[in-house]
Amino acid sequence: MVFYALDHEWDQIRGQELGDFLSDMDPFLFDDEGSADPAVYSHFCRVIDEPVTKENSFALARKYIDSVGKSFVRDAFLKISMSLWDECLDAYLSSEHKGMLKRDMA
Repeated sequence: MVFYALDHEWDQIRGQELGDFLSDMDPFLFDDEGSADPAVYSHFCRVIDEPVTKENSFALARKYIDSVGKSFVRDAFLKISMSLWDECLDAYLSSEHKGMLKRDMA
């Protein structure tokens, strides 16, 4: 979900640093669970140590973003409104992805 929101922001600003980070974070490059750079997903799993729900997803995303320690990532995330987050979240949960069918995401 963080990838979708940051990618939306990258579409607006086209920053090189954010683009490079998104390339490493890309969850669609490989079929397995994870990211293009396995270290990114591994870090995410270490930081997010509780179940993610619709209700806590934004707060947990912010926790992850803060842990990354890169100001350009934090600055991009801070531009994402709650309404945009909710819109992206609904689109994400209503689509098939990473081996999970829509019916599995309820």
